Amino acid sequence: MKFLIDENLSPDVVRFFADRGVFAQHVAHIGLVGATDATVWQYAFDHDQTVVTVNGADYAELARSSDLHAGLVIILEGGLSRAAQCELLLSVLDELGDDPDLVNQVIEVSP
Repeated sequence: MKFLIDENLSPDVVRFFADRGVFAQHVAHIGLVGATDATVWQYAFDHDQTVVTVNGADYAELARSSDLHAGLVIILEGGLSRAAQCELLLSVLDELGDDPDLVNQVIEVSP
């Protein structure tokens, strides 16, 4: 399981995942700040990463139009603190357990 964190979430979310042994990258760390959603989506596909975003509508459309993708996690409320973002993502990790299969899955979480 690998995550690509969109620019609308805190870069500190990467550390949250790392502390739990989960690989994650933030778009700011790989030169994709300001990139189109389609470009970020393609990068995630090319690197087998699940996109984590608050930009649900656009990415949900990309997921629907893709025959295959590594998954999408949508936080349904923007403007949350880093701690609140991490709390929601912890609930996602707990739900996925030890054998996550996010291929072609869309998960929506809200506070």
